[in-house]
Amino acid sequence: MTITSGSLVAMAQSSYPLQFLLVALAGWINQHQRDVIDYLQEENRALREQLGPRRLRFMDDQRRRLAAKAKILGRRILRHIATIVKSDTLLSKRHGGRRASMQRPAAR
Repeated sequence: MTITSGSLVAMAQSSYPLQFLLVALAGWINQHQRDVIDYLQEENRALREQLGPRRLRFMDDQRRRLAAKAKILGRRILRHIATIVKSDTLLSKRHGGRRASMQRPAAR
């Protein structure tokens, strides 16, 4: 069975609507995610304003969870989005930096 060049062109043209649909869906999902992020950032700003200059106290588990998410994003992105905790604090070795993931020596 051979495929002629005419049938290849017809197959390519029939895939254009599918490509368009996929690109449109990806764009819609991207915009939806951006809207959710914008809302959460604004919510954090409002909560931070209510809190005022007081310092937040996080439990160890909360610090570890935030540090794990911060490590994925990286320092440059965190500087733009982190409103409650500074990026340097989240990515410090104490809270989940490189050394925090290493095993500690056994106690003698």
